[in-house]
Amino acid sequence: MTYKDVSQSTNIYEISEVLQLLNSNAEIRVTDINKTGLMNVYSSVKAEYLNLPLGFYYNEKNGITNKHNTKNGQYVSIIVEDLIDANEEYLLPRNCFGYDTKEEKSKTNILRLFFKSKKN
Repeated sequence: MTYKDVSQSTNIYEISEVLQLLNSNAEIRVTDINKTGLMNVYSSVKAEYLNLPLGFYYNEKNGITNKHNTKNGQYVSIIVEDLIDANEEYLLPRNCFGYDTKEEKSKTNILRLFFKSKKN
């Protein structure tokens, strides 16, 4: 199956949608930026175990990132945290990407996205 190329993207919603498509065993959730002012992604699977889009990799320092793999120098860094402290009322609906995932897990992890630009 072919997925949208997000290798050059810093768009949280595009990246999250592809993460969900690549990880049908995980539940990927996104916060509503209009309610929180923050862009967060949640996953029922730890970041180091997720199948990642082309151009992305995982390491402990940057989390999931496309750093050094973008043509324009803009990249995203996704840091994984525990979901226990997250507030459900700030999350977009479970099927915000237009399809359902497997049943909800009792404990998930948070992916907080920090947008950074590469200094020249």
